[in-house]
Amino acid sequence: PFQIFPVCLSEAASIVGGKRYEPMRIHLQGLGPLSVHIRLDMEGSEWQVLEHLIQNRADRDKLRTLDIKVDLGFSNDLDAKLLDRERLESRVRVLERMRSTFEPV
Repeated sequence: PFQIFPVCLSEAASIVGGKRYEPMRIHLQGLGPLSVHIRLDMEGSEWQVLEHLIQNRADRDKLRTLDIKVDLGFSNDLDAKLLDRERLESRVRVLERMRSTFEPV
């Protein structure tokens, strides 16, 4: 049986604008390989989560599926310092790097 964790994912635990943010690694602790389905709505801080998965094979190996909805135009305080073009280029680079570690379907 699956558990649903309706939280926002980020690199650090915090509460911003009434929303609870938690690091994904705390939800993956103690889980075995191919045991997790993650669904992300890519709006802001979740981009950091993808970076973490690209760089961390141990956490990545726990994923059975990664379902993402990508919104390349969203902005929030975490990346407000980037210009729109820089933000878009940065996000496209993350998606391109994901192809080397994930199998898109």
